[in-house]
Amino acid sequence: MRGRFKLVLIICGATSLIAVNQTALAATNLFSYTFDAPVFGDASNRFTGSLTIADEAGTYSLVSLSAQYRSGIFNLSNSGLATTTQGRVVIGGLSNGITGISTGANDFLVNFNPATGFVLRSSVVSPETDINDLDLTLVRVPSTPAGVPEPATWAMLVAGFSLIGSALRRHKGTISASPDPLSLEQYAAFEDGRSPA
Repeated sequence: MRGRFKLVLIICGATSLIAVNQTALAATNLFSYTFDAPVFGDASNRFTGSLTIADEAGTYSLVSLSAQYRSGIFNLSNSGLATTTQGRVVIGGLSNGITGISTGANDFLVNFNPATGFVLRSSVVSPETDINDLDLTLVRVPSTPAGVPEPATWAMLVAGFSLIGSALRRHKGTISASPDPLSLEQYAAFEDGRSPA
């Protein structure tokens, strides 16, 4: 009975290690948004696209971006993210630096709170236009949890099963489904009250 109790403790310990690691995985928040904004001063064109931002304990990074205004196409290769005060971020084109915007280039600037999607300022420009403000509203896209665990999760899972396997191997003699069968001589000695050899 004592061996089974140890086995249950080992299994509970391994399960709790995996649960703790899954909690650590949830510390990374992904914020995904889509947008389709009218441009003030350029009513026949719109600023459209989508973006995803990762938040790891208050450190933001741009995971994906796909946006377009007129002939300007923006993605991770020509855009970036800068963190400002009070949990806000600025996403912008790299033509004039992330936080700057000027005429004569394809560029944009969006200052917002990634947790809520609240936009404080947004502007866009192309070589054919002046800097125009946007009527930008970010629409939150529900995120789904990742389907593949991180390598640390796999390592903890393997370590847990290794501990369980080594515990079972070490207590192999004490944990068994049925005792070894007695020979006829040993059984006869047991029935006669003698100690079986």
